[in-house]
Amino acid sequence: YDGSMNEWEDYSRYVNPDGVEMPTH
Repeated sequence: YDGSMNEWEDYSRYVNPDGVEMPTH
């Protein structure tokens, strides 16, 4: 389990409300 990954997903949703795919790395 990678907690920082979860934070990044929350961040990507925050900066991309349109649901655009963001690079995970």
